[in-house]
Amino acid sequence: MSSQTTLLSIIIVSYNTARLTLQTIKSTLKDIESTEDLRTTSEIIVVDNNSSDNTLERITSLKKTTQTLITIIKNKKNLGFATANNQGIEVAKGRCILLLNSDTIVQRGSLKKLVDALHPTPAIENLGIIAARLENQDGSYQAQGGSLPTLFRLATQMFGIDDIPVIGTLLPSMQETGLNYSQPTKQDDLLSELYEIGWVAGTAMMIHRSVIDSIGDLDEGIFMYAEDIEYCVRAQDHHIACAIHSGASVTHLKNASGSQEAAILGEFRGLLYLWAKHRPLWEYRAARLILIIGACIRIVLFGTIMGDKTRANAYKKALSEIRST
Repeated sequence: MSSQTTLLSIIIVSYNTARLTLQTIKSTLKDIESTEDLRTTSEIIVVDNNSSDNTLERITSLKKTTQTLITIIKNKKNLGFATANNQGIEVAKGRCILLLNSDTIVQRGSLKKLVDALHPTPAIENLGIIAARLENQDGSYQAQGGSLPTLFRLATQMFGIDDIPVIGTLLPSMQETGLNYSQPTKQDDLLSELYEIGWVAGTAMMIHRSVIDSIGDLDEGIFMYAEDIEYCVRAQDHHIACAIHSGASVTHLKNASGSQEAAILGEFRGLLYLWAKHRPLWEYRAARLILIIGACIRIVLFGTIMGDKTRANAYKKALSEIRST
C-alpha cells in the first residue's frame, strides 16, 4: 500500500493486554473489511511497550488471517502512551490517523463516519481533530472530553461543583459528564452529528495529517494521561477545531488497560505539566493550589465518607507529589 493510497492509519499501543488488544484489533478489522472505501486504504500499527505476556505472538498470528496491513513496533521498555503513539505516527502513511486505546471495541460503520467528517470537506470550519462517542458496555454514554483548561474550569472539576445537580450543568468543566451528547436529529445531516468541544480524549481520537504537520506530535513530556488535553490546547492555539461525532461510537472498557491509581496520578501529573508549559507562573501556582485542595477533598470523600481506601490512597500519593514540586 503506497502513501498515496492510504487513507486511514490506526495506531494501538499495547502493554500486557493481550486479550483486550486482540479484541480491539478484531473489531477494527471487522469495520475496515465491511467498508468498501477503507478495505484497501487502511493500515493498523500496533506499538508494544515491552509486554511480558503473549501479546506479540497473538498479533503475529492474527496478521496471517487478514489482508489489512498490520505493522508491529516492538519496544524494549515501556515508553508510555505519548511516545509510543509518536512512534506509530512516524511510520503511518494515512491522511487520517486514529489513536485507539487497546481496551476499546469499534462499532460497525464508525471508522468511515470519522474519516468522512475529516476528509475531504469538514462540516465544521477548521476541523482537524475528531473523536468517536464513547460508550460503556451497556451502551450508555461515557464521559468524553471537555472545555479547554482555565483556572475556573479546573476548580469546577476539582471541587466537584460540576457534579452538583442543575448547577453543574450550567458551568463549564474540563471534564464533561457525557450528558451533553444528544442523538442526531437528522441521520443524513453531518452537522447534526458533530458536537464541537474544547478537547477530546485520546481513547479514540482521529487527527488529520495536516494537523500533525502543523503542530507536531504528542508531547512526550507526559508519560500517560492529559497528553490529549495538551495536544488539543496546541491545536486550538492554531485555530484548529475539535469535535465529537455522535454517530460514530466506540465501546470503552474504562480502566481495563491500566490501574485506577495510575490514572489518578497520571491525571494530576499531566495537568500540572500542562500549566507549567502553557500558562504563566502565577497561573501554575494557582493551579497547583487547586489540585492540592482537590486531592484533599477526594481523600476525605473516598477515605472517610465512602470507605474506598484504594482510591483515597491514590489521591494521597498525588497530593504528596504535588506538594513536593
